[in-house]
Amino acid sequence: MTKTTWFTTALNSFGTVKVVISGSTNADKLTVETYGDGIIGVKDVILDSKKNFANDTTEISFTHFASSGVPNGLFQSTTKIRAIKGTDTLVQTVKSGLLSY
Repeated sequence: MTKTTWFTTALNSFGTVKVVISGSTNADKLTVETYGDGIIGVKDVILDSKKNFANDTTEISFTHFASSGVPNGLFQSTTKIRAIKGTDTLVQTVKSGLLSY
């Protein structure tokens, strides 16, 4: 992975953490792990014919301000990027740095 750009949004009392990833790989498939309402999901990253990727914005997590105890001030978010090539899988955890809503 070459670059991650993290940001947050807030709308109608919901806070969302989002990330955009871009770069290149020698893997056959890339995925991004997502979180929301306590459920872990996986989103595929589209690779072009040269195995480059410029992923659309991926929503990593969301929370409702009133009921979830959203951190006041600064917080950090993480996600896992999985690179799959044949039967091999490489997992890289990436961190956002400090964010706020």
